[in-house]
Parts: sequence; C-alpha cells; structure tokens
Amino acid sequence: MMDTHNYRTEYYAGERPEMLKFVPPNLKTFLEIGCGEGNFSNLVKSTFSVEVWGIEVNHKAASVAKEKLDHVILGTVEENISLLPDHFFDCIVMNDVIEHLISPWTVLEELKLKLSKNGVIVLSIPNFRFWKNLREIVIRGEWNYVESGILDRTHLRFFTYKSILKMMKDLQFEIVTIEPMDKKGRIVLAMLNVLLFFRLWDLEYVHFACVVRPRGE
Repeated sequence: MMDTHNYRTEYYAGERPEMLKFVPPNLKTFLEIGCGEGNFSNLVKSTFSVEVWGIEVNHKAASVAKEKLDHVILGTVEENISLLPDHFFDCIVMNDVIEHLISPWTVLEELKLKLSKNGVIVLSIPNFRFWKNLREIVIRGEWNYVESGILDRTHLRFFTYKSILKMMKDLQFEIVTIEPMDKKGRIVLAMLNVLLFFRLWDLEYVHFACVVRPRGE
C-alpha cells in the first residue's frame, strides 16, 4: 500500500553521504530501492556519471525524485521487482529499507537476478542491539514505537550484527564488507567492553553498512 504514513522530510530527503564510499566506483547502472526524493541517488549520479534508477512507495517523494533520476518506479519493491531488467544493475542500494519489508529474504533473493555479473547490493541496516534501544527494553521493560529510529513504528523486521551475517549466509551472499556506523557510545560502556573482552562492541553503533554479492560471482 502506498503513502501509508505522513510525509516527513527527514524520511525522504536525506542525502546519506556516509554511504557513498560503499558504492563501487566503476559502475554504469545504479538502482536505489526506497530512493525518497532521490538525493542519495542524485549524489551517486553526479559523482560517477551513471544511469540511475529508483523505486519509491511515496507519491510525493517519487515526484521529486523523477526530476533528478533517469527512471523512477512508483510503488513497493515487492510489487515492481519484475519490472526491473535482469542482469542489469552494477549496484543496488537499500538505505534503511529492509527493516520495512514483510519478507526481506524474498526481496534479496529476487534481486540477485537483477544484478550484473559483478554487481553488489549495498545496505544500511539499523542495529537492534544499540545500547539505548536495549536500555529501554531490558532495563525499563518498555517497547515503545517512535516516529523515527530503531523502533520506528513502520519497522517490521529487526536485525543485529549476527543476524545480518546469518541472513546473508542463508541466502548465499558473500559479504564483501560490513562496518558499524554512527558510533554513540559512553565511557562506562567502553570500560565495560574492555572488561568483557569487547563482547559488547556492537552496542555502541546505530547502524551497520553492508556490501554483499551472490556467491560464485
């Protein structure tokens, strides 16, 4: 269903420049799923001079994106993935998208067919084990959905570092790189990490950036 929540600029207009370094430099075709107003895709287009596609569920955001990108498809990725050309995209990006999907596993599997021979999928994924999130759940015993953040009320799925690794392994993806992002730790947490031999290292990060490709490519 399209346009299911109120239009919020921070939801659709983010440029996400920190994700640009994960986009391979020698690409010719690029797809962003959940492109919003197209600001990240436009950054990719201006940086690499490539053909840029986008998929966006929100009508208003898609209208803005159409002014910047080469092709924009209005609707959900699940409904429109069959419209995408096969073996075509050198890079497919999903910035904070898979947590909104009913079945991210199915979508990732189907996207394999859309990748070029050496194509990759780049993802930004919220970290469920971020310490502020666990504090609310474990210490305060609360699970309150919010307008934005890890417990965004539109999130359907939740991921940790280990569950990301397992998902990619189960789907036969090779992980090219996975990096923690948006460090927001505290001194007490850092000291506790040392005492526990860094077993809680992932609690300090809000997101993980992940680059994957189908095994055998």
